[in-house]
Amino acid sequence: MMFALIALIVGAALPPVAVGGQPATSPTWFDAMDGVSPLLTEDSPDESRFTYIYTGGQYKIQAHATDFSGDLFSYISVGTLTDSATSVSVFIEDDRIGKYAFVGCRAGDQDDGYALEVHTASGTVRLWALIPGNAQLLAEGNASAAISPGGGFNTIDIECYQQLITGKVNGQVVVSEFDATFAAGFSYIGGGVQPQAPSDLFMVFDDLAVSDLSRAATDQLAASTAIPTLQPQATVAAQSVPQLVTGSSFDQIKAAALTQSPVAGPVSQTLVQSSTDFPWIPAGVDLYDLFVSATFVNPMNTSMPWDIGLAIRYGSADTEARIIIESSGTWSLSIGSGTLVAHGQLSGLATGPGALNTIEVAAQGSSGSFAVNGQVIADLDLSESTQTGDVFASTGFFVANAVDGRELVVQDYAVWALPVAASVSSGQAAVTGNDPAATFDQLRSAALATSPLAGPLQGAMEQQAETLSYWSANVNVADVYVAATFQTPSDGSLGWDVGLGIRQGTDSSGVRLILEADGDWFLAFGLDPVSDAGSAGSLNVQPGASNTIELVAHGAMGYLAINGVFAGTLDLSPVLQSGDVLAGTGFFPNSTVTGRSIGFSGFQVWELPATT
Repeated sequence: MMFALIALIVGAALPPVAVGGQPATSPTWFDAMDGVSPLLTEDSPDESRFTYIYTGGQYKIQAHATDFSGDLFSYISVGTLTDSATSVSVFIEDDRIGKYAFVGCRAGDQDDGYALEVHTASGTVRLWALIPGNAQLLAEGNASAAISPGGGFNTIDIECYQQLITGKVNGQVVVSEFDATFAAGFSYIGGGVQPQAPSDLFMVFDDLAVSDLSRAATDQLAASTAIPTLQPQATVAAQSVPQLVTGSSFDQIKAAALTQSPVAGPVSQTLVQSSTDFPWIPAGVDLYDLFVSATFVNPMNTSMPWDIGLAIRYGSADTEARIIIESSGTWSLSIGSGTLVAHGQLSGLATGPGALNTIEVAAQGSSGSFAVNGQVIADLDLSESTQTGDVFASTGFFVANAVDGRELVVQDYAVWALPVAASVSSGQAAVTGNDPAATFDQLRSAALATSPLAGPLQGAMEQQAETLSYWSANVNVADVYVAATFQTPSDGSLGWDVGLGIRQGTDSSGVRLILEADGDWFLAFGLDPVSDAGSAGSLNVQPGASNTIELVAHGAMGYLAINGVFAGTLDLSPVLQSGDVLAGTGFFPNSTVTGRSIGFSGFQVWELPATT
């Protein structure tokens, strides 16, 4: 982008006050570009060179010179915001090569703040911190699978929530990073031309929306108490806080809780979203250590994003731990509407209208875990949620994900108390029984009870002839649990492969686990011929699909899962030493197309705890 090599940046001056859209008392402003509620300026810094205009129900910006390069900004008149989401639909006319659109937040008076840059021709996306004179690239990826084919309109979106900055294209998260450089400022839109391909610029914008996310949380809870609570089957007194146990696994906490009947539920109930209220279903309990499960039925209207989630240890607003799932495939853990503790990507979320998603949360002391549709997603740091409290299920945690009147049904919502005396292991990797799938689950759970050594990482790998393209985790470990999600290329008919490498040395040694487009997996050591192979029946080979590989290495044994389905065991005895971990493509020459980009996300590495 031009931000790092600025030749020219032009645009209207920063707006002083909110002048259009909805009243300032509303958390969201809209500009349909029809002239009714304009949020953008038509003042050009140089009318002979640049045009900013509302016309034909759209907003257009234009650089007339055929040798233009630089950026054109247009600031949004809604005042300064801290936590916000800004989205706009954009179309780049004529030749799109070398041209890009952007949307930004938290800008001051020096064209700074954060910006999501989207190249609709190549699919390249970049997330920037526009520090004056020293712009910093926070994250980069490829969003070709999310971009509308043929150069039509694309909706680009930047969410700035506390220190988490997230970029989306057509509702799909494409880049995300933590950064604390800018705390508040104006939102803006715009576009530009790279200096390598100077040209005139003509961009068309429509359907602009800005949401104030800082006003999107439990300050509305007091008005929601009329919603009926679950009827507890037994009176549960406030528990004293037990001795904190570290490394508690999801399976162990769940098993301990399910030795008894639920203390609330199961029930089913409908949640109705509102941009001015916070729908919730309290359980009517007072618990610290617990297990909770709820199945959410997706709304029939999924054209707008949605979120679902569970909160535990709710005593008063902004003290509870919230586990939130968004339709884009992201999850987050926050304390009330304030502190963001963790976030990440998840696979296996059902996003279609009326589809079902089950969320399970296990909590004991300062730690916990959660699962979505039976797959354990992450360990939870609950050290900032320190009191007993209620549990609630909800939707519309973020204003941008709430549509007035939209309904989501919650089914089989129930809460179990975890016995205070429940015995939970220290988190060391203990292998029991002879079932390989169960062993895989045990080892994975033990790993997820610890913090990852690396990740989550995301990006894109460009294939090169006779060269392995890969992304290194920069670790040195032997016994690991590794997970990564790979994007299937749009030209999948040409053949492709993706895979993981573990125990990698500097001399091309190591273990390579490879998935190929024909639906098979292969195991190889270094550059030696394939030593083992099998069928990857759960592999999704459709163009643009995603596939998640999970690999556990435990001494001489390996365990493989594809898209959440256990796929088999691996003999790793030829390579036992510690080494790096990588995600790669182009393992086989006949699966490589020079210049083709393979996207990946959720690349994480955990070390297995010492065995007992």
